[in-house]
Amino acid sequence: MIKSITSIGRIGLINSVEGMPYIIDSVSDAVKLFADANTMVINLMCNQNTDVGDSHTTAIDNGLTLKGKDFLQRCANYGIPVFDVSHASPKTAMDMIKFIGSNRRVIASHTGARVGRAIDNSRNITDDVARGIFERGGIVGSVVIAGMLGGNTLDHVVQAIEYFLHLDPTGGKLITLGLDFNGTTKGSEIQNASTILQMQNIADALSWTGYSH
Repeated sequence: MIKSITSIGRIGLINSVEGMPYIIDSVSDAVKLFADANTMVINLMCNQNTDVGDSHTTAIDNGLTLKGKDFLQRCANYGIPVFDVSHASPKTAMDMIKFIGSNRRVIASHTGARVGRAIDNSRNITDDVARGIFERGGIVGSVVIAGMLGGNTLDHVVQAIEYFLHLDPTGGKLITLGLDFNGTTKGSEIQNASTILQMQNIADALSWTGYSH
């Protein structure tokens, strides 16, 4: 679908939901509701643990729960094809990757790499999670947030992207940006890459490093 849209020079939008279990608790049959609205991506949690699984903020990582597996199966039964682990704990993310298998895709739409000064940032996915996503045909969207990159320059953006490409066992040919500008606090901006209009600067920085557009 995305390829067919971009091939004619248009911009495509995808419906996604973050923190779905909160909605499930208050809306009857919410999975069907969002499936009927052509929701393509489900992110199980935001920054708190839920009864379907632990988030990156958890002190003890118990991973995906039985209710979480049931929830994922319901989503799959309704045809929702992609699941996002951006805010999941490492064990929840790996449990999701293993449970979903090859019939659906797992992505991390907006995350950082555990490299350099950002190595201990819990919002950044682990190397094992990144490899698991790549091995099953998923994608990783690298954020443009200083606190998750360990610095506020274009070099820090490139460092994270290169690190993800290095982890990709399929050859490291594709990476995306998960800007998360609406989740950026003042002071977390990247120099010369803090607005949509400045994204070309990231492409230029990658070109200078030897990557093609």
